[in-house]
Formats: sequence, C-alpha cells, structure tokens
Amino acid sequence: MKKKLALAAVLLALSGGVSAYLLLRQPPAQKGVLTLYGNVDIRSADLGFRVGGRIAAVSVEEGDHVAPGEILARLDAAPYRDELDLAKAQRDQAAAQLAKLEAGYRPQEIAQAAALVEQRRAALVNLEIDFRRKKNRLALEAVSRQAYDDAAARLKEGRAELTNAQEALKLKREGFRAEDIAAARADLEAAAARTETAKTRLADTAIAAPATGFILTRVEEPGAIVAAGETVLTLSLENPVWVRAYVDEPDLGRLAPGMTAQVVTDTAPGHPYHGHVGFISPEAEFTPKTVQTTELRTRLVYQVRIVVDDPDHGLRQGMPVTVRLPLGKTEGKKRRTRLRPPSKGSATPSPTKGRRPSTTSRRRSAPGDSPAWSVPTGRARPPCCVLRPGCCCPRPARSGSSASTPPPRPGSCTRSSATCPSASASTRISRCGRICASTPTCAG
Repeated sequence: MKKKLALAAVLLALSGGVSAYLLLRQPPAQKGVLTLYGNVDIRSADLGFRVGGRIAAVSVEEGDHVAPGEILARLDAAPYRDELDLAKAQRDQAAAQLAKLEAGYRPQEIAQAAALVEQRRAALVNLEIDFRRKKNRLALEAVSRQAYDDAAARLKEGRAELTNAQEALKLKREGFRAEDIAAARADLEAAAARTETAKTRLADTAIAAPATGFILTRVEEPGAIVAAGETVLTLSLENPVWVRAYVDEPDLGRLAPGMTAQVVTDTAPGHPYHGHVGFISPEAEFTPKTVQTTELRTRLVYQVRIVVDDPDHGLRQGMPVTVRLPLGKTEGKKRRTRLRPPSKGSATPSPTKGRRPSTTSRRRSAPGDSPAWSVPTGRARPPCCVLRPGCCCPRPARSGSSASTPPPRPGSCTRSSATCPSASASTRISRCGRICASTPTCAG
C-alpha cells in the first residue's frame, strides 16, 4: 500500500513538473504586441503538357530544386514534327500561287495570244472574199443557194473567232483579277498560321519550370500516355511565402494592411522572419481546427495573410508559426467624439465656447436620450431644448401667472413654466435629457 502511495506521489510530482515546464516555456505576453498563430502557406503548381502523347523522358526527381526555364519532361515529338513539315509545305505552296498571280502572264503567253489574233484576222479576210464571190455568182445563178448560205455562215463564224482571240489577248495583257490575288494572299496567311500552330504544338511537347521551386510530386513516368492538361509533376514555388493566421473580432481594428510583422517558428525561435500584413479578409468565419487561439474556438475570426519578406528553406508548407505584430503607441486609447454645437437660432443649447464644462454636470444618458451638454455655473444659457415629446424646461413666469405655482426642485427640469429657482453651484441633467442652467431663471 505504501509503495502504491509513493508511486502515485512520484507520478503527481512528474505531472506537475511537466505542466510547470510547459507553462514557463510559453513566451510571456508582450505589451504593445499582438500575437497571432497560423500556418505557413506556400503556392504550388500542377505541371502538364498542353498536348497529348507518350512521355519520352522525365528529367527530375521528387525534392529536386529547379530554376525558371529548366526542362523537366518531354513527350515523343515525332508526330508533331511531321505535322510541322506538312504545314510548311502547304505554306510554300500558297506562297508560290500568290507569286504567280501577282506576276501575271509570261511574255510568251501574251505573244501566243497576239499570233492567234492575226491568224483569225487572216482567215476572216479569206472568208469575206469567198462570200463576195458566192454572192456575185448567185446573181448569175452560177452557184446554188446552199453554197451561198454556207459562205455566209463561215463569214460570221470567222468574225466571232477573231473577236474571241482579241478579248483573250486583252486578258493576257491585263493579268489576273485583283480578287484572285486577294484570295491567294488569304490562303497564304492561313497556311502561315497553321505553321505557327504546328510550331507551338511541337514546343508544347516539353515542360519548362515556370519559376524557382522544388519538385513535390512526380506523378507520371516515361512511356505513359497522357492527355492534354493531365498533371505530370507538382512544383512548390519559393515565392511568395505567406502565413495564414486568424484574428479575433475585438482585435480586428488594431490591424491594417502594410503593418510590419515578425514570424517565429518553433524550430528556430531566435531567428525571426520579417514580413508585413498583406490581406485582411472582409468576411468573418469560424476558427479552423488547425489554428490554436487563446479564446474560444466558436467565436468568429477574420483571416489575415502575413507576407514573409525574407523567406528561406526553413519555412515549409503547413508549418505552425507565431506572428507578432507591434502596435503603435496610441493603440488602445479610445477616441473621444466631440459634439459639434448647433448653429445659431437652433433650440439646442451649446456648451460655453472657450470654457471647460463642469465635470459634475455630466451623466451617462439613458437609452434613447440625446447627448446632453454640460453647463458651466455662473452664466446664463439659451433655452433648454426639447429632446423628446412632452419634455420641457422651466421658463420665466409670465405676467399674470399664478404666484402660488410651486417652484421646481433646484437643478431639475419640469413640464411647468414656473420660475426656475436659484440652483446650486453645479447643475445636473434631468431624466428627460435636459440641462437647467444655474441661474435664477432659464433663459427665455
């Protein structure tokens, strides 16, 4: 029994010592410093090919450090090289066709058309002579009517052939139509665009590192057939690095974008990182389970992003860190809103200009009361304002009023218009939210 009690005492002492160590190990709260707790957040990029095909090589392993522009993986580019060669051939064909149309017909072709015109003209002269001969003989009835008609038809045919040859010669000399040249130029531009597309597709058979970082995951291996956009590698970027923390609603007004901050890790508490507040969420949310705060988890918090200005390899994705934000000297002081006196002619009394109100003439207004003005003693004030329906201040007695009207209590406001008696050295605010001046009568 004694051994059990001794063992229990030893265990109790050990637990107390551990608890004391953990409590003492916690850094003491610093005055003028807001402490937040969060996790390191590092961006990552899923890398893949913009075209599909068979992976030929993957040149990096998980954990490798890569620089911008470094080739990480390649596809079998043979199909895309053939596609590029075909596009180039079609482009060259379109360029040749455009050059042909812009140059027009060759001189030999024009000379050939001109010779055909002379041939048709000579044949027409012979047909005209034969027609006149047949016509004269028909008058002497030396030829048949059929022979005359045949000669006349051949004459018309010869004239038409001559006209056709002349027009063909004009076309040869003028060249091709402007519309045909424009169409050929458009075909050339389309072929050039297809060539550039083929070049882009060929270049997309390689994955280049977009920024400096580390390879997190090697998803696919050489020989695998992948589709366009499928993830092959995952890259963790070195910059930017930020901390995702959460601030309680009461402390939200103490933060502002651009505030300097220190980020401290558990592994190197003596090596703080410097940063600044980059973003404060405009929407409230419940505290995430991975964040520890000194307040209840069920209260609403706001997400804060702390951008680390001097990150290194000591900050890892998801690492818990402590953020300390130094506050200004005036932090915590409440701003006092001074009421602006009303304009002249207003029924609301204003405090005495240039004199400090009496501290005994103030009180906290009840719910629904309007702000009250403090009144210094020894000076007449304007009429007390009516802040709520049915609430009036004492006024001087009118001529003919009843002298038996009981005067109001010193320093109070009533519904009557009786003479206000002499008040004490200090005045007070009535329940209706009015102030009576410490003068024989309220100013009328």
